[in-house]
Amino acid sequence: LSCTSKENAIKIAQDGLDKAYELFEFKRGDKIMSFKEAMKKGTITDSYDTHVMKGDQDKIDTTLKVSYGGGEYQGKPYYLGRENMKKISGVELREQLDKWVKYGTIEASAAESIANVANNKDEYLDLSNHYFILLGATSAMGPLYFLLSYGANIIAVDLNRDFIWKKLFKAVKDSPGRLIFP
Repeated sequence: LSCTSKENAIKIAQDGLDKAYELFEFKRGDKIMSFKEAMKKGTITDSYDTHVMKGDQDKIDTTLKVSYGGGEYQGKPYYLGRENMKKISGVELREQLDKWVKYGTIEASAAESIANVANNKDEYLDLSNHYFILLGATSAMGPLYFLLSYGANIIAVDLNRDFIWKKLFKAVKDSPGRLIFP
């Protein structure tokens, strides 16, 4: 439906944003309000602090590395091999892209786009001047680790739970990226 016209796509996106403004909650002290209400001029009169954390790695390795869970993890849930998943790059990545196209796993245009990024890595993979807002920053399928590994600036929003923020801080510390958080 959204692809039938530009107008439909914009209307559906706007309707989604409007609903998010109604449903998202904003908490200030003991007061809870909709995000829409919180964003009205004059609703919030105080401010909040923003903190910045920079990773310990200075150099950004712009080699495109793609996680590949083949081998013993093939066909199993992604999280089983998450800690020791193989990363492929260079010629090995190009060969795997060709296999994926042959198998029908990805379209040829997707393989060409990935290869283009790998071949122009310095142009595409130094993210140190780019900012990304991540809602649910530590979500399992999110881009946090990839973005941090290429030096991105992450503006993180996540639940106020110690284990989540410890995980987030560790990810930043072990990267060339930067975290901006409330």
